[in-house]
Amino acid sequence: MTKLPNEIETHGRVCCSGDWNGLEVHLYRSDTNSITTYPNFETMAEKNPNIVLFLESTAESYKLDRRKLVLDAFAKYGVEAWTFKTQYTGKYRKMWKLGKTDVIDAKLIYRIATETKMTLKRFGELRRNDPLTETITRIILDRPQGSKESHLEVKTQLSRVIAPKEYNSYLLTTTKKYRAPIGRILMLAKAVREAGRGRREFERQLGSSGQGKRGIMRSEFYYHWVRPIAQSILKSESTKKIYMKSMTPKQEVRFREINKEVMHMADKVAYWLWKTTEVEKEMSVSA
Repeated sequence: MTKLPNEIETHGRVCCSGDWNGLEVHLYRSDTNSITTYPNFETMAEKNPNIVLFLESTAESYKLDRRKLVLDAFAKYGVEAWTFKTQYTGKYRKMWKLGKTDVIDAKLIYRIATETKMTLKRFGELRRNDPLTETITRIILDRPQGSKESHLEVKTQLSRVIAPKEYNSYLLTTTKKYRAPIGRILMLAKAVREAGRGRREFERQLGSSGQGKRGIMRSEFYYHWVRPIAQSILKSESTKKIYMKSMTPKQEVRFREINKEVMHMADKVAYWLWKTTEVEKEMSVSA
């Protein structure tokens, strides 16, 4: 293949795709139809020189020094890297009815880049003037590191407030523990306030339903928060076991209805979480 549907010229080089999960890289090579795991993109580039590589725009890290090292490695080993916005991975995962694992995502990124006409951008340097960069990096790394920082954030902030009863199923699991995305959403809210920005920026970053799930936090809002709640509601309504990957047309219609309702309520809960950081700010000022 010399030219892809999106007009990218490969010049006969092997096309690959990589999925970075915060701890390691899963590389898919089209010539061998295989997946190999590497500790970072520098090692991957050294072991796979002169390839065309497709990534999500958030690949590797939001740390400026890390991105520079990766770009230098790509230049040294002749890796031509292209990216698309992370939101499209979720869009096509749903469209093509795929699961969510690192291996599946690595192959999915390849399919999006080589089978669609989506315009891709060169993998380049990060913005250097965004004060939210450091916090977003911590949020990205929190999940693979066991959600330690987000759990601490919940304990620190929500111990001072009482949540409305109708929010409990959105904040807590069936074992009465806070859902992991709650702490990461609180981390984002605090960072937005500390950067001198307001609710609109919080919603843009979070990617709530009104914002189209466009931010890096869209996976926290939708795939790790809204969708699991909607799935549990759907399953509770049925007397038979439901397999999410093979729902009947009737079940799919009902799931979309539930999903819409859950997203609407999640918006309200997210706003309440935003307000709790305002309370903390007022307390710190009065102190």
